[in-house]
Amino acid sequence: MDKTVTDTATGESYSLEHLKPFQVTYSIKVNGEPKDVTLHVHFSKHCYTRSRKEGDPDNAVLYREEKRRGDIDERVFCKARWEFSKSLPTVIRELHSKSCYPGGSKEMFYRHEGAPMSNPHHGWYICTRLGVNQKHKNLTMSVRSAHWRTNKPFGIRGGTKRFYALLAQFYASEQKKRD
Repeated sequence: MDKTVTDTATGESYSLEHLKPFQVTYSIKVNGEPKDVTLHVHFSKHCYTRSRKEGDPDNAVLYREEKRRGDIDERVFCKARWEFSKSLPTVIRELHSKSCYPGGSKEMFYRHEGAPMSNPHHGWYICTRLGVNQKHKNLTMSVRSAHWRTNKPFGIRGGTKRFYALLAQFYASEQKKRD
């Protein structure tokens, strides 16, 4: 990941040093046995960009990416997401016993606790995906996005579970693949 991003609308540069990849170890239980599991955490550009909106100038587009159905998503700098992204490393390190929503494709969503009490679905949602890096034989967590929402994200499967339980489930399924 780059060390800075420039808001092309203002010309101002913003540091991305806080989004450097890091490792975090969580204690879980697998088949009743304690196990320390280390995840290699990395962050996507969606943690500090948003989709282009009508009225955003052409020069605001930082990059384009193809979505699953072939549509093109033009991404622009988002100062609100960038501000929130500064808290992401701490949030990830403290995720162990937090309640998360399971999603499909090994995704999970965490609603940051700073949400207003007036609507329990409002808040900053952090979308992550657990994976395995086959080349390096390690477990990964990709922080795919962090954004403010007024409703639950699409793709949530059921109620919340503690992060450590979701990680244990993922770890056990990956362990079976290797056995």
